[in-house]
Amino acid sequence: MRKMLMIACLLSFATMCGCRTDPTPEDKAEQYRKAAEQGNTEAQLYLGSCYFYGDGVVQDEAEAVKWWRRAAEQGNVLGQDEIAWCYFTGKGVEKDMTEAVKWWHKAAEQGFAKSQYILGYCYVKGYGIAEDRAEAIKWFRKAADQGNGLAKDALKKLE
Repeated sequence: MRKMLMIACLLSFATMCGCRTDPTPEDKAEQYRKAAEQGNTEAQLYLGSCYFYGDGVVQDEAEAVKWWRRAAEQGNVLGQDEIAWCYFTGKGVEKDMTEAVKWWHKAAEQGFAKSQYILGYCYVKGYGIAEDRAEAIKWFRKAADQGNGLAKDALKKLE
């Protein structure tokens, strides 16, 4: 107990004298960049988010897409989902529903329930793909089987 108190006091002193500081958003972004440039998909996701929201870097949606795409191309489902949303909304790239569906399909094929639900929704509405009720039900069912409530509700309406 005494040792823990001593460590706490030393850390407090180090912080007060400027010897120890928590990393700034800029420091974090730079750390993410170093790992992202080495191919770390998690760091690529975080760095993309830094650029998308302007956290520690100048906000730049196109730069966010660049980093999310690197993660997505390595098979990262979160990167694939982010890229899909960018194409769906036109954030950082030109709006392209077909390209959005392509990326959601990649994530859905890997079992990502959120993308499975959205892909089903695209099939219902004909967003970026031909309307296909059977395909919509298939993807909603896959998402619902993983507990996705929106997919369960969609299935009730379609079946």
